[in-house]
Amino acid sequence: MSWLLPGPFATAILADLGAEVIKIEQPNGGDYMRSLSPELFAKVNVNKKSVVCDLKLPAGIELFRQLLETADVVVEGFRPGVTSRLGVDADSLSRIRKDLIHVAFTGYGQLGPMAQHSGHDINYLALAGALGIPGHWGEDARRSGLPVGDLAASLYGVINVLLALRKRDAGGGGSKIDLSIADSVLHWSNTRFGDYDPNASGEKWKHVKPGNDIFRTSDGRHVAFGIIE
Repeated sequence: MSWLLPGPFATAILADLGAEVIKIEQPNGGDYMRSLSPELFAKVNVNKKSVVCDLKLPAGIELFRQLLETADVVVEGFRPGVTSRLGVDADSLSRIRKDLIHVAFTGYGQLGPMAQHSGHDINYLALAGALGIPGHWGEDARRSGLPVGDLAASLYGVINVLLALRKRDAGGGGSKIDLSIADSVLHWSNTRFGDYDPNASGEKWKHVKPGNDIFRTSDGRHVAFGIIE
């Protein structure tokens, strides 16, 4: 029950690894990535099955619960509180399947002052400090062309699912996984925060060196150097 990138990419990885993935889509168009970017939709939903299910109708809830009977993991990407109103939140589903693994992708987690805020990749990167970490010599930091936050959260989703399955196999029961995209990026950013020197003059980031960057050559091409060691 997720759309766009974080949940779909995480479940695409699981599908690549051999999992059966059933994508629950709403009526009247389904995942709006279908129309927003058909090429990206195809990339992150390959090898999945799709079922149209209107969770606002009793028949839709019944269909979803039938699918739940043979499911190991439920992945959703609703804003906090939406699944509770629909009756398909982690606590409700765990009463049906005690060993269910439930993963909820959100921008800022289920609790806290920003839980209800909407956001995009650049917002999560900014909050986590990632946009303040320069990647180019002598230039201000800027965003990557990749949706770093979404992809980071997808990978943490897969890691948590695999660990939760192992825990369940060992008799530990089901799991409720609250996965914040901003927290995922913060975990990555932490690997650079140790290189920051607030008291240094000029370049405050120790890892940014002129021998570790991309340079334009005299004939208009580019060369990537990684010679800091």
